[in-house]
This record gives sequence, structure tokens and C-alpha cells, in this order.
Amino acid sequence: PISEWMQKQGCHQEISLDEEPNRKFLVIKTGRTLNSHEDFIKRLKKQIRLQEVSTVEECDFILGFCPVASRAGIDVERALETLQNISDTKLTVLVVLHHTFEPDFIVQDTNRAVNFYCRTNTIAVDCLFHEDVGLLQCPKNVESLFTTSTYVKSLHIQALLRDVKEKCGETERKLEKNQMELKNKDGQLDSVMKELETSKNKLIERDKQLQEKDRLLTEQSETLEQNATLLKQIQTGFGKTVKELEDSQRHMEEKNTQLENMNKLLSEKETQLKNTDKELETSNNKLETLGQELQDKNRHLQEMMIVLEQQKTELAEKIKQVKKRLLTDRETQLMERDKELQKQADPESSAVIRRRKSKELLPPK
Repeated sequence: PISEWMQKQGCHQEISLDEEPNRKFLVIKTGRTLNSHEDFIKRLKKQIRLQEVSTVEECDFILGFCPVASRAGIDVERALETLQNISDTKLTVLVVLHHTFEPDFIVQDTNRAVNFYCRTNTIAVDCLFHEDVGLLQCPKNVESLFTTSTYVKSLHIQALLRDVKEKCGETERKLEKNQMELKNKDGQLDSVMKELETSKNKLIERDKQLQEKDRLLTEQSETLEQNATLLKQIQTGFGKTVKELEDSQRHMEEKNTQLENMNKLLSEKETQLKNTDKELETSNNKLETLGQELQDKNRHLQEMMIVLEQQKTELAEKIKQVKKRLLTDRETQLMERDKELQKQADPESSAVIRRRKSKELLPPK
């Protein structure tokens, strides 16, 4: 099966977004948070799985808390300098805590300050808190928690994408290596074909030489027959002398010797032809072997291309699932925020609630 082959090749990895790992984080406080940072972490853990660690090397990201004590710009600048001294490359979420009792308190977007100071791999969110109630129940805090959880979740997706890209790169390198091997085999096959063509040309040339020798032998045989006929005619018609007959016999013996020599030469040529046939057969066997190897390489290449397409399809499907789930979470939180806003829309109810909370916060007489 293709999955077993992918496991043997080391290019298969099960991708699961449902079983997300714990994100390890390091807490950095740049001022007195009045324990509001613990409330933020507690709420954040309800949305994603987190594990607090004590060193920069262990953590996946830094969770910084910057309470605004004087001016927001100065405090944020100092917090960014502190984070820069701790690590200038580690992924960071900076939570800027604004002390207020008003849930609708308007603050400046701190994320612009992060962009102004050009710190990379960092986002900033704003939260409202009070020393008596901790983090306020307000849309700004809900939005900040959602932004933080979405950013941290994306770390897992980015890690998965990097792993998939590395595996795809390894598969592409193997494909390139196989293509180079196929090119080398093609070159060897071309060399064998050239050698085979040369052998064929030599064989054709030798056949022509043998045909020429056969023609000469045939002509000589015809000449001998003509001489024999002429000798008979001389013996019958004219009665040549014995001396002429002996000369003719001697001439015939020379021709016979030449014929024997030609027969020996023909035998040698036949032997050479047999050797050439053996060489041709060996070359054909090599050609068949190389052709089979080429077919195996092509089949192997096609299988790897199928594996690569399957990985791309799986990756696209998982990305669609992530986008769909993030959109669903966003819609759910927006509906909850709309419900809270509808509750706060009644002025009389809001006034009663504020008076009641104000009385609760007054010190006893």
C-alpha cells in the first residue's frame, strides 16, 4: 500500500488538529498587576491548552503583562524594552492592563505602538481591570482574549505547515535524485544503442565482404569448369600432347590449392560471424536489462508523484477545517458579545446595576 511505502520512505506524517498540544508560555510582568494577570490566564486556559514554564528556552511564546501606571506609551515602551532584553525573536503576546471601573472605557490601540517600535513576532492586546473585581466583564476583554487565543492557536498550525513543507521538500529532493538517475540510465542506454548500431554496421560490412568472396569463388569455380571443359575438348578434338596435359593438371592443382585456401578463409569468416552474433546477442540482453530498469524507475517516479498529490490534498483539506473551525468560534463569541451588548442597551437596567455596584463598593459606615 502507498501508506506503508510512505512510512518506509520517511515522508508520511499523520496531521491532527483535534488533539492540540499544550502551548508552553513564560509569564513576564513589568509592573503591579494586582493578580489580574492570573484572571487573564485562567480565562485563556478555557479556550486553549496551556502550560506555564520558567525559562525562555522551554516556552513556545512569552505572555507579557504591562499595567499602565503613568502614561500608556511610556509603560508600553519600557515593557517592549524588557521583552527585547529577554528575547528578541521569541513569539510574544503583550497584555496592556488599563485600570478603570468603566466597562466601556476607550483605550488607544497598543498594537500600533508595537508596530512603531518594530518588534517582530509580537502582538499587543488591551484589557480593562479593577483592583476589587479583577478583569472587567466587557467587550474589550472578550475581544482581547479571542485575539490572544487565535494567535496562539495559529502557532500549532504554522508548525504543522513547516513540517509538511519539510516533508514535501524531502520528497521533491528524492524525485530530483531519481530523475538524475533516470537521465544517467538514459545516457547509458544511448551508449549501448550506439555500440549496437556500430556492431550492426560492422556486421553488414563483413557480410558484404563475405558476399564478395563468395562471388569470387563462384567465378573461380566457373573458370575451373570452363577449363575442364576446354581440356576435354582438347583431349577429344585435337589430342594435345602429354606435356600440355601435365601443364593443365599442374594448373588445376594450383587452382585447387587456391580453392582450399579460399575455403579456409571462408571458415574463418564464418567463425568471426558466429562471434559477432554472440556479441550482438549480449548487447541485446544488456539493452533489455536497461529497458526493464528504466520501466521500474518510471513506475517508482509515478508512485512518488501520486504520494505528493495525496499530501497536497490532505494539507488543503486540513486548512479548510481549521478555517471553518476558527470562523465558527468567532461567530459564537460574537453572538455572546451581542447578547451582552443587548443586556447593556437598556439604560434603566444599566443605571440600576451601576448604582447597585457603586453601593457595594462603598466602605461600610
